[in-house]
Amino acid sequence: MAVIPHAQFSLFAGASGAGKTTLLLQSWLEHELHPGHFPISYDPRIKSAGIIIADRTKSEAEARIATLGIKNLEVYGIVDDHALATDCIRRPDLLTKHVLPKFKEKHDLYFIDPIGLFMEGSLIDYKSVASSLIGLNRIASRLDATLLGVHHTTKPRSDVKFSRPQDRVSGSGAFPGYSSTQIMLIEGLETQATFDSLIIVPHMTPKEEYRLVRREDGYFALLEEQARGLLTTLFESFNKFMKLGEFKSLAAKNGLTDSQINQLLEESKDYKVEDGFVLQA
Repeated sequence: MAVIPHAQFSLFAGASGAGKTTLLLQSWLEHELHPGHFPISYDPRIKSAGIIIADRTKSEAEARIATLGIKNLEVYGIVDDHALATDCIRRPDLLTKHVLPKFKEKHDLYFIDPIGLFMEGSLIDYKSVASSLIGLNRIASRLDATLLGVHHTTKPRSDVKFSRPQDRVSGSGAFPGYSSTQIMLIEGLETQATFDSLIIVPHMTPKEEYRLVRREDGYFALLEEQARGLLTTLFESFNKFMKLGEFKSLAAKNGLTDSQINQLLEESKDYKVEDGFVLQA
């Protein structure tokens, strides 16, 4: 599991509506409950977190956080801060100085959702993006706090293929170049896959990739973990075999589609499909 470096700026990108905010919130909940066991993990020194919300109201964000069962996360909303002048919003340097002191306490981790308002100049200009990210890294170092900025990926096009996952990040190539770790959430719809892909590119260690499915409660689960649970149920409760239709029905109740379970059965070394039954290989 990739550990986001402490006291540095890292980037989390994905398409609009892909579930970026939910996945980040889940990563914080998992860090509190089961540190080190979620694909997005944080340094053990991180004990508290705050989130800066710029694209929705504070009440909307807090409602979502409450629905997900997260309690220990302080929220600051730019939309709700009526003392924040419009001119200040247009100046990333002034905005940062205004926003961070608004939290009731100093935190070890700050989510910035989205990061665009805190970037100088054009997001497609290399020097502007590079200087902005250097500034954010300096702030992270000075505060001894991790900064994790939320950003967008480019919209998929039939005439463009990405040789590296970080090339999907919208804007200048300075985004991956000047951020410590890049995290990309790629919806299955973009790649015609039956699952979402979570790709983590740390600065100093090899790339990591995970397959995710969305649960009924809104959270994400590792596709392999969902499948393992189904296969364990099959092994323990159904005398080591059951009809394929019944197995797919069980899969659907656990949030998996026919396509996903077909793929997992094809990949499984322990189970196989034979004469309409799922049984041990």
